[in-house]
Amino acid sequence: MQPNSNRRLEDTRIYARESLREILLADFKTALPISGGWGYEIKDAVVINKQSSNGVGEIPQNRLSIQNFVIQKRAFEELIIFRKTGDAFGEIKWSPISQRLLSFSEKKYDHLRFSITCLHDSDIERLKNEYFDQHDKVDAISDWKEFVTSHADLHYHYETDYWFDISAFP
Repeated sequence: MQPNSNRRLEDTRIYARESLREILLADFKTALPISGGWGYEIKDAVVINKQSSNGVGEIPQNRLSIQNFVIQKRAFEELIIFRKTGDAFGEIKWSPISQRLLSFSEKKYDHLRFSITCLHDSDIERLKNEYFDQHDKVDAISDWKEFVTSHADLHYHYETDYWFDISAFP
């Protein structure tokens, strides 16, 4: 699916007093062994620690699992949870663009860049109505993804960076 460049989301950054760790714990009941910022730039990288200070709903202590969890959930925060009522998005898909491992001043960073596509909730509702008017609801679910993909002109698109400080890992 080629994203429609006319429907570009410009600024999805979250500006919150709470840390990413606190927000993810509150919204997803998962305590991650992370500290630092939200990972939009190197100066606010998500620091992945080897040990978590809280055993509540922990995911495996594997760096890649933690990174994948942060990538997915930060997108949910940006596109759903922190949005105003009536201005949320769904059908969220992310695709990696690039990854670089970097070292600065004895610190190691993993910089990932992703392309994210999504549909506005109002477009999803309209598509559902159109789709289920044309299909039997029982048989239709398997074709839904193809139907959504065929409406690329409705998709919003943005690219975003994820900076992780991975110095705690060899």
